[in-house]
Amino acid sequence: MVLTGRATPDYQTIGEFRQRFTKDIAGLFVQELSLCQEAGLVRLGHISLDGTKLREDGKVIAEKLGRIKEGKARLEELAHARAVAEGKAPGPAEVPARAQTNFTDPDSRIMKTPDGFQQCYNAQEVSAAPPDVQRLVPMLEQIVALNGEAPRELSVDAGYASEANFSALSEVNVTAYIALRRYHHDEPPGADPAPAHSSGRWPERRAMRERLATADGKARYKLRKQTVEPVFGQIKAARGFRQFLRRGLPSVQAEWAMLCTVHNLLKLHQAGLKPA
Repeated sequence: MVLTGRATPDYQTIGEFRQRFTKDIAGLFVQELSLCQEAGLVRLGHISLDGTKLREDGKVIAEKLGRIKEGKARLEELAHARAVAEGKAPGPAEVPARAQTNFTDPDSRIMKTPDGFQQCYNAQEVSAAPPDVQRLVPMLEQIVALNGEAPRELSVDAGYASEANFSALSEVNVTAYIALRRYHHDEPPGADPAPAHSSGRWPERRAMRERLATADGKARYKLRKQTVEPVFGQIKAARGFRQFLRRGLPSVQAEWAMLCTVHNLLKLHQAGLKPA
């Protein structure tokens, strides 16, 4: 309100601002995170990762002929590329009868949500890849790029569990706490982290099971409940943000970056702290 002289900008002004400064918004997140670090609110120690599905902007029904033609062309291009990859003649490709494409936001994907299957993005660093297991290494690379080093510890749920991810974390000396199955709220504290396997094919998984079976391992994994999980609850439930308002992966990534920036600035303001 101080910057705007207590004037309230209209929707069009906000929309033009987001479009004009799409590339700059991503950098703001890193800058305000540095402010939070200077104020003592965050540090690179134990990091928790998670993803949440947010719907794409599908308010406008795709009835225009141009969009339908574009969608048909995309399907034909995919079918042609598939035919070439399979060694078939690169002639006119036949589009499968059950093939689908999205007219309003082709970058988004159908993902499973608590409300059923919906056209969404996976909001972490924002991608169109539904499985969380594919996002751990890219997220870890971003953390290292921004901080110059890897975190000391990392905790994530069972959606990220894979032998490849276990190995990737071990290579950079990150002590990981990754669930091997989905936990239930009514489970006793001493519940088995996962069934034991006699096969020696997954040594990293066996080591993870042993780590999570200890009292310290259980306590470290529970940190997720007070770090990453409340963030999604505040963004989606408290602020009502459950659907992106922009289209296309770059625009959606900028929108998510701005939303996360606002979230952290509110934390900095509510803490009543100033950078040293």
